Amino acid sequence: MSRTLILADAHLKQPTDPAYRDLLQFLQQQQQSDRPDCLILLGDLFEFWIGYRHCVFSAYLPLLQQLWLLQQSGTRLIVAEGNHDFHLGPYFSQTLGATLIADSATIALYGHRLWLTHGDRIGASHSYRLWRWLLRSRASRLLQQLLPADAVWALAERLSALSRRHSRPRPGLPLPAPPRPALQQAGQVAAAAGCDLLLCGHFHQPWRLSADTIEVVVVGDWAEKRCYAELDAGGLRLCRYGEATGASDSNVSTAT
Repeated sequence: MSRTLILADAHLKQPTDPAYRDLLQFLQQQQQSDRPDCLILLGDLFEFWIGYRHCVFSAYLPLLQQLWLLQQSGTRLIVAEGNHDFHLGPYFSQTLGATLIADSATIALYGHRLWLTHGDRIGASHSYRLWRWLLRSRASRLLQQLLPADAVWALAERLSALSRRHSRPRPGLPLPAPPRPALQQAGQVAAAAGCDLLLCGHFHQPWRLSADTIEVVVVGDWAEKRCYAELDAGGLRLCRYGEATGASDSNVSTAT
């Protein structure tokens, strides 16, 4: 059966980590059974990635190999840049043959017109937008190419740890709900562009909102909840790895 899988926010770091092992197993199962026509990765697949022209970070080779096998077997890859992985580089576009999304893009699938984005610009502050622009600027790209990959990796680990201390709630406290007004506004922009389904990640909590002619869906994170979404001619289902397909639909935040 024709189907598409969508996931985001795996924040992969080391192949020995549980989320990394589970994702490899999940993708292997998909390839060996009912291979998806399309795999959409909505950003922050890696805890950190900046693409070099002739090398990749060794810790990510097992996942990249599995993506290559899927692509070789006929699965189309669509990859959005996140706030932890950007400048994805020629490995994704050339070796994996992936369609890359820097900010947002629209595609048609199963009679739907989808607006795809990581989501970090939705409801973002002006200071964050400036920081985002600086990281993706030509000057930043040139500086990164001059530094050894090991030095970039060490710097990225420090920045990632700092970011998590400021963005994560204290232990024991739940993650904040996705920003409904900002998501509604993003949905209006997508609807004006002729889309009827907006899909994003970034906010980690699975969430659905139906408003007028569009549905806005945050697919949830793979890193902790093992969330993903499945889209086919019958519609969109929010799922969790290890549960029955669609089982998580009853556990996500919804609004009308």
